[in-house]
Amino acid sequence: MGDHRIAAKNCLLTTRAAKWATVQVGTGRTVKEVAEELSCDWHTVNNAVTTYGTALLAADKKRLNQTIALGLDETSFVRLGGHHTSYATTVADVGNHQIIDILAHAQLRGRGRFHW
Repeated sequence: MGDHRIAAKNCLLTTRAAKWATVQVGTGRTVKEVAEELSCDWHTVNNAVTTYGTALLAADKKRLNQTIALGLDETSFVRLGGHHTSYATTVADVGNHQIIDILAHAQLRGRGRFHW
């Protein structure tokens, strides 16, 4: 059992490194760039950024206060050489040019009935 003071559960980076990586990606650097700087795998950084970024978004209750128009954009991802296709739906604040969330396709079943 790991010590949560050193690293979050299921996170391969220390808390300090994970928070740093989250700030870097949150301010515009790519996950690939941060992973290369830390000399680790892309998935290691992405998992850390997802863990800490999710907590930051959940705590930021004011980020949606000024939203007056929502936009939905569905994107398909096709695996090279294969036939597997997955989808993600981006929910955006159109007026403020800000992404609110990115949802896996399965999370948005029945989008025609999707209400806030």
